[in-house]
Amino acid sequence: LLGVAGLAALPAPAAAPAAGEDEMRHVVELAAQPATSGWAWLLATGKAQSTLKAAEAKYNTTAAKAFAALSKLSYCGPRPGIFGAIGMSCSTLDLPGASSACERANFEVIPGFVRLLTAENATEAQDAAFGYAAKLYAPGGKTVVKNESVVLIFRGSVKTLKSAGIDEAAGMTGNMTSCSGCKVHGGYRHSFDSLSSGIRSALTEFKCQPRSDCTIHVSGHGAGAAVAAIAAWELSKAGYHIGTSYIFAAPRIGNHQFSHQLTMEFSGTAASWFTIAQGPVFQVTFRRDGVPRWPDDEHYASWGIEAYYANSSAEMPSVCYAGVQGCGVQRIPKSNQLPGDHCKSPEAPDGDLCEFSDWSQMCFGGLGFEITDVLRSLSPNSTGPAQPAEEQAVDWSPVENTGVQRNALRNASGASEMFSLPSLQAFAALAKIAYCGDLPGLTSVVQSSCTGKHGPCSRAGFGVVPNTVHTAVAPWGWTPGAIFAYTALVRRTEPDLAEGPFFMPAEACVVAFRGGVMAANQAMSRDVKLVPLNWWHCPGCYVSSGLKKAWTAIREGVTDALNKTGCVHNETGTNKVFVTGHGSGGSLAAVAAYFLDKYGYNVQLSWSFEGNRVGNAAFMHFLHTQLGKGSRPVGMWQVTHANDAAPRLPGRGKGYGEYSTRVHFDTSNATAHQLCTTPGDKDRECGSNAYSRSDLEKGHALDAFCSPPYAPRGEMCAWRALPFQCYIGGYMA
Repeated sequence: LLGVAGLAALPAPAAAPAAGEDEMRHVVELAAQPATSGWAWLLATGKAQSTLKAAEAKYNTTAAKAFAALSKLSYCGPRPGIFGAIGMSCSTLDLPGASSACERANFEVIPGFVRLLTAENATEAQDAAFGYAAKLYAPGGKTVVKNESVVLIFRGSVKTLKSAGIDEAAGMTGNMTSCSGCKVHGGYRHSFDSLSSGIRSALTEFKCQPRSDCTIHVSGHGAGAAVAAIAAWELSKAGYHIGTSYIFAAPRIGNHQFSHQLTMEFSGTAASWFTIAQGPVFQVTFRRDGVPRWPDDEHYASWGIEAYYANSSAEMPSVCYAGVQGCGVQRIPKSNQLPGDHCKSPEAPDGDLCEFSDWSQMCFGGLGFEITDVLRSLSPNSTGPAQPAEEQAVDWSPVENTGVQRNALRNASGASEMFSLPSLQAFAALAKIAYCGDLPGLTSVVQSSCTGKHGPCSRAGFGVVPNTVHTAVAPWGWTPGAIFAYTALVRRTEPDLAEGPFFMPAEACVVAFRGGVMAANQAMSRDVKLVPLNWWHCPGCYVSSGLKKAWTAIREGVTDALNKTGCVHNETGTNKVFVTGHGSGGSLAAVAAYFLDKYGYNVQLSWSFEGNRVGNAAFMHFLHTQLGKGSRPVGMWQVTHANDAAPRLPGRGKGYGEYSTRVHFDTSNATAHQLCTTPGDKDRECGSNAYSRSDLEKGHALDAFCSPPYAPRGEMCAWRALPFQCYIGGYMA
């Protein structure tokens, strides 16, 4: 093979057009373009229709199930049991009434011929780019696999920041072999390049040479399917024969020109009389999965032959040209797309391409799907260790254009349209967790308590991306560690949550500030002198001297943590940030929102729980009119409970202004809340302002401050009895 990046070899000689080839090329060019009304007539005639029918006849559900099982096993990653799990899941089983998926498809993996594909510069065991190669043989019977075959399987996206970065690197690169004008997704191309050396080594070891009897099959799920398609192209141009293959839930990977060429190459029909038919490569899709229509960018185009399952009970898919109006996932309105369908497939073991019924038995123990099913039936209540979150397949859609959220914000006309109790409770949980400080269990608590599948964050429509939690610690005066915050990357779990009242972006960072736990924090809160900000964009703005000093102390730590988490200011990608905190942490969150906005971050709708007043009227006006670049009617919510004194301090006589939008809880019922959204005198008696000074509770240990109804388990002040989870991790919300 020639070329590290492309596995390129000598290009095939130019072929004279075969009969009907010009028509086929014209139709495929249209397929790469947005769907047109002319498709119904074009597909009814000529080469395009005959090619599609020929491919449809080659679709084999039994073979697809075998490829789905092999693709699912890639989510084991480089765990010691993956070799045994592949061999047992794709071999002849000596069990009465049981057979493996590959056995039913009349092919098997040759024992001992499995090689892992890892990035050349991998620095961690669970690198984002991963796959494996296996040598196959066909013992007899009808099958899509011939002897002297190799299958290349590529893993999809997992829940790591590095993997997320591959999905997000959607800028196109043009280094595709023998494809003038072709451009492809930069992240997926990089993943292929990083695995190319391992692919070459495996093919050489398996004695699979170009222009030989060796046939290569490719498969993968999600991002892995995209890498598989790129691999198929490069190997084809290097002189290899690509056999019938099945890839699952693949995103769009290239521009119109590349999509056109892919469709021509892998339709399963020879382009001319002296060329060999490549493929077909079937893109298997399911129900309302939105990933096959992503990236949602006009420069990207769908390609190839789609095999679409409308539901899990369908015996056969509908086969059509991907991207055509009315074909497969194209028939689903974008507003009805469902991220949960990305991992589902009737072809997959247990109907799921991502989640193992017994991860430890398979990926560590080396048992196959059928054996684990038998063991589970014999002992249904036994459970092994769960798969670490950072090794699991992503259960959300890739980041896409935020136009839906932006348009929804523009259409929000009143503050009440931007209030969501589930969002409030989710950010209250994140604020409470900040009381753990820099203890060893913090990361686990954040990830366990704020998943996209259960708990308060899931109800608010988002989850924390594993391994994205980072901390910032700073002293106050001579007291080390007095100021603390942590950051985490979160992703929206449902497309419609971009709409009101959630207005969740596809991806953002959270900064949660810890409330007061030391005497130094009380000193910070008592330093109430108003000092100028001296910034032209906020004329006449003054803030609390103590809070400004606190932010100055922790500023570099917070921005460094945001950078590690995946948010960088002045970027068009993940520059969106939520801030939250309780007590003095809520006060610091409000000041941090101002400075992060100044630095170029896009501050999202945020929450200050039982926080003090933080600045003069001009500053408070800025918070509520300029955060989010003035794109929404609410800049930030202040949340108060009963007769808590903290939100009323410092008093108005000291020159402090008030939050323009407040949520007040007066009872133990979280659903009985009051929205105070009319600035000025009309709101003077709303919420906590209705209490006289003599009726206010003072001191942080009192129930109004620490035990509001919106708090996880009715308690915000975790420092009063620090949960054991702060030390060992686990669910705390």
